[in-house]
Amino acid sequence: MKKAIFTILFFSVIIGHSQNPTSPRHLPDIVIWGSDTLETQTIPLYQNKKLDIDKYLWKKGIRPKYWGDVKLYQAEWEIKDDSLYLSNIYSKDYEKDKYKVNLDSLFNNYKNGLVAADWFTGNFFIPKGKYIRKSVSPGFRVFESEWKITVERGKIIGVKFKTNNYYESIYTQKNDSLKKFIIREIDWVNIPVIKGKEKIQIRFEIGNSKKNFKISVEANNDSIKKEFKRAAELLPEFSYYYRHGEIINVKYTLPITLSEKMRKE
Repeated sequence: MKKAIFTILFFSVIIGHSQNPTSPRHLPDIVIWGSDTLETQTIPLYQNKKLDIDKYLWKKGIRPKYWGDVKLYQAEWEIKDDSLYLSNIYSKDYEKDKYKVNLDSLFNNYKNGLVAADWFTGNFFIPKGKYIRKSVSPGFRVFESEWKITVERGKIIGVKFKTNNYYESIYTQKNDSLKKFIIREIDWVNIPVIKGKEKIQIRFEIGNSKKNFKISVEANNDSIKKEFKRAAELLPEFSYYYRHGEIINVKYTLPITLSEKMRKE
C-alpha cells in the first residue's frame, strides 16, 4: 500500500491508496448500457492473461507520451442480454490517428461485432453524478453515486446502485475553519499557564458518515491534550468518501501552536 502526503491549507493529509490505472491522466474505458454511453472505473482487459493489449499497441507504433502513461487505449464495452461484451478498442489518440484494433484478429470468439468477456470475473463499476473536482486522492476521482455490476466469466449475476458516496464538510474545505472551531471551544480554565509555546497535533480519521469520525491528540502536557480532545470531539461533522463500496482511508492532521497570548484573544 503506497501513501502520498499533501499539504492543504493548515492540513497535512495522508491518503492510503493503491496504484490505479484509471487516474485522471488516463482515458477511462466506456460502456454502452441501454441507450447510455458511460465511463467505467474498471478495466476488464487487465484480467485477460492471453492478451497484453498495451504491448500489442506499442508494436503498432502507439507509444506513451509521458512518464506513467501505461494505458495506451480506450476499450468500449456493451452490456446486453445479462452479459458483458467488448465492442471496440481505440487508440488513446484515436481522434488524431484513427487507429482501432481489429478484434477479429485477436479474439477467437468474435461474433456479430462483439467479443464475450468470458475471461472477466469481478465487479464492474460505473460512476454516476457529480464528482469531487479536487480529488481526495491523486489516483482517481470519487463520484456522487455508482453502479456495481457483479460479473462471473462474462455473465452478469448482480446489479447494485449506491449513492451518497461522499460528503465534504466545511471543516475540511474552508480556510482555517477547523482550527477556529477548536480554539473557540477551548475552555482556558483547563489550560495551564503556557511558558513559551506548546505544539499540538490533532489527527482526524474519517468514518462511514459525517457524524462518524475518530480523533486523537498529541501534546506534551496532559491537561492540554485532554482539553483539546474534548473541544475537537464537539465538532458536529466531518467529511467522508466512498469508492467502489469501500471507505477511502483519509487522515487529516491539524498542527496548532499554543501560546499564552492566545488566552487573551
